[in-house]
Amino acid sequence: MDYATLARWVREAPSDDNPPVAGLLRFEDQALLVFEGRGPALQFHLAAGDCWCFFTQQRELPWRELTGPIADALFKCRLRKVSIADGDRVLFFDFNRVNIYNQREQYRLIVELIPRFSNLILTRLDGDRLVIVDALRRFSLADNPVRQVLPGFEWTPPPPPPRSPATEPPALPLDINAHLESQWYDVELPRRLENLRRQALGRLTKNLKRKQRKLHKQQDELNDAGREEQYRRRAELLKPELHRIGPGQSEAVVTDWFGEGQPQVSIPLLVNLTPKQNMERLFRKARKARSGREKIALQIMRTEKEVDELERDIFEVEKEDDYASLRERVASSGGRGRQRQKRSPYRSLPLAPGWEIFVGRTSRENDQLTTRMGKPHDWWFHSRVFRGSHILLRNYDKQEPPGWMIMLCAQVAAYYSRASKSSNVPVDYTQIRYVRKPRGSAPGFVTYSHQKSLFVDPLSFRGAVQYIQRRQS
Repeated sequence: MDYATLARWVREAPSDDNPPVAGLLRFEDQALLVFEGRGPALQFHLAAGDCWCFFTQQRELPWRELTGPIADALFKCRLRKVSIADGDRVLFFDFNRVNIYNQREQYRLIVELIPRFSNLILTRLDGDRLVIVDALRRFSLADNPVRQVLPGFEWTPPPPPPRSPATEPPALPLDINAHLESQWYDVELPRRLENLRRQALGRLTKNLKRKQRKLHKQQDELNDAGREEQYRRRAELLKPELHRIGPGQSEAVVTDWFGEGQPQVSIPLLVNLTPKQNMERLFRKARKARSGREKIALQIMRTEKEVDELERDIFEVEKEDDYASLRERVASSGGRGRQRQKRSPYRSLPLAPGWEIFVGRTSRENDQLTTRMGKPHDWWFHSRVFRGSHILLRNYDKQEPPGWMIMLCAQVAAYYSRASKSSNVPVDYTQIRYVRKPRGSAPGFVTYSHQKSLFVDPLSFRGAVQYIQRRQS
């Protein structure tokens, strides 16, 4: 962040009337200084590239409490003053408190918003010296030959930045803090979300393709195992003809004593094997086919389940819009050998007593949700033009759904469709009693009647959760 923007933020930052510090939190390259009460917290964006700070009310990241000398020293301190170094992106936050001995303690939190070397350094005033209490990033001479940042050492300013040619000052918005907050939550955080999503989808898609190749191979093996009778029959037909077959023959024409009319059939042979070895090879393939059929069928069931789980993971990663949830899902979704978490077969959300919404994530789940789980009085939602998930509104008490609930389910159906990035999406809804699955149709395909239509803007599952929470509060 440029110096002019930071200087403007410092001039407008609240000081001398802030509540005491309640704690220091950390998430990746973010630090959050939380104050008592429900007021805004002070967030530091300490990325390797651009970095800045701002006050915010948002708490959606999975913050963890940071312990140690910095957090201990700042606890119960009050922020009294914010200033900035002349011409450099180094901010000073002055804190003080009265300890249990009724003595006044003064600390200065120095925030160096310097790319690649951003840091939080807590110092205490010792005469006219600033002695370092601790820092998020410590530097010895081996790390940084210019200066040391270690507890007990005197803080020295970083080398001054190179002078740049004079330029026009940047056009700054009216609310500079809102601008800086937006740069993180509306620009940087969504960018990280998409990077994380691409990383997860790349890994999941790779695993899915591997499992699909494995499934095709197993299905071929099962088809081969179904030829047990053919292998045994050929071996039995070769047995009485061994004396008539010469070495090096690529096929043997024999009489099929088991077939109607006893026709002549041709049996392929391996030229590098003797007639007897060819017969024994066919008997071995017959025995292997018989013993392997059940085993291969069981392996296919397991692989199909793994493919289905990966398809659900891909669906959920594509639709997840919460950074913390996506990060947790990526960490637990796993590669090879990682223990998979047990999850519900559907994504669901209770809306009100007697009402619950379910979302199908794969074609198989859509089928089961609509044809098995749904009851005649339940309501079914689906985007009209675009492919998407089946949305089921369970009506446990057989009541008439209120209008807000119909609208909410339609918005969720629009989000879980190919039109999730669009607006004014057409969504049809009807009761399950009017939904039919044609015999032999593809998974997820249904027909329906007695439907009504709505044009709605998509609403994510997280948005639906937040809406329900607001209604219940």
